[in-house]
Amino acid sequence: VTWSMKNDRLVLRLKCSGIVTDCDARHRIEVPRGIAVKVRDGNGSVRAQGFKDPLTVRTSNGPVHITDSTGPLDLRTSNGSVRAEVTARQVRATTSNGSVHLELGAVPDLVDTHSSNGPVTVALPGGRYRVTTETSHGSTHVSVPRDDSSPHVVSARTSNGSITVRTAN
Repeated sequence: VTWSMKNDRLVLRLKCSGIVTDCDARHRIEVPRGIAVKVRDGNGSVRAQGFKDPLTVRTSNGPVHITDSTGPLDLRTSNGSVRAEVTARQVRATTSNGSVHLELGAVPDLVDTHSSNGPVTVALPGGRYRVTTETSHGSTHVSVPRDDSSPHVVSARTSNGSITVRTAN
């Protein structure tokens, strides 16, 4: 494992070699408050917690799991699930192959979710929401109060999978 600083960017690299290898590394990075963070990962899971400022996560192969965060979130993986238990006012969550599961503890201004292959579940606190859903192959269940003039916008889309937009327990 190597690391380097380039301007304001921390770069971590894991290099494996050999015919049969089992490479595994875990990094724990603590970031001072007041800094927007962007994470880019090739293969592996990304877990983050406690962000009050914008957080952007991009990974090619692996799940994304965010907890205890209030800042705007932009979460994307190609192959893996996206899960968040947060009180963020703005959440964008996208995966090509995997589920999206969001549990929001505060009424959001914007939730935008998309999965190409997998279910989408959004659990929201009490309130009225402008909800749009779209699925090509799957069921849709919306049980939150809907209001087309609400400033609280929820968009849930999937090509292959079910969509559930419900009140959080």
